[in-house]
Amino acid sequence: MDAFENRFSEHWDDLIDWDQRWQRDSALIFNYISEIFLAKATVPNVLDAAACTGVDFIYGLKNGFDCHASDASASMLEAL
Repeated sequence: MDAFENRFSEHWDDLIDWDQRWQRDSALIFNYISEIFLAKATVPNVLDAAACTGVDFIYGLKNGFDCHASDASASMLEAL
């Protein structure tokens, strides 16, 4: 399984378009989280479970969130 995971994780970023994901999915998710925490005036703590190579995790960090990531595959998290 480790050999498959390593090969798969090497090509994961080629399978998704980070810029398109950020515009479409990540922005929607983090805008929603921002609205929830806006009333509390705190920086949201966000856990990106099943983070893969961290597209949402990186988006959150770049946009001021306190983000943490986890994934069942250590090879997926190596890029983080």
